[in-house]
Amino acid sequence: MKSTSFANPKQKENQAAGGIDLRQVTTQALIDTGACSSLMSKKFFDSLGYESESLHATDARMINASGDAMGVLGITGWFHFTLGKSEVITVFTVVEDLDSDVILGRDFLG
Repeated sequence: MKSTSFANPKQKENQAAGGIDLRQVTTQALIDTGACSSLMSKKFFDSLGYESESLHATDARMINASGDAMGVLGITGWFHFTLGKSEVITVFTVVEDLDSDVILGRDFLG
């Protein structure tokens, strides 16, 4: 099943940011109600010590708000992380080029 999601890391009116802790690494996460899926940059994924081979294959295609295709590499397993004082669990779609380390989309908010 193919799906298409839209992510817009520049759409300020739909965004908020917050610090998150993943595997003892702290970064800023962009909370973006304009993004259908939660995303993680490949660079940040690699910095957590994971290999691309650990990603689950997907045929999902993602397009940013500019209409450009995003390079989808795969989907992570479940990630446990801390957002503020809350413990959270979600999956991320890992993409080649992303302005933020992490974008929390509507799937996270749902």
